[in-house]
Amino acid sequence: KLLIGLTDSEKAVLELLIKHHGQLVSFDDCAVACWQDSAHSSFSLQAIAKVIQRIREKLRKNGIIFDPIFTVRKNGYILYD
Repeated sequence: KLLIGLTDSEKAVLELLIKHHGQLVSFDDCAVACWQDSAHSSFSLQAIAKVIQRIREKLRKNGIIFDPIFTVRKNGYILYD
């Protein structure tokens, strides 16, 4: 289903999570999806968490009432059903 209102970085992270459904996606992988080449030089975990938070909010606004993104502390995120 098409989600309305996602930014390019939010789309990139969500597509990455979908591609690796049920598997751990590291913070580094999320950063690369968001910020391409500049991700390896500097990114904050808080910035990644904010992107995930905005994705979760937009999923709710688009009618997905449960949170399908599981946070694996100090490692990354997993998308599940």
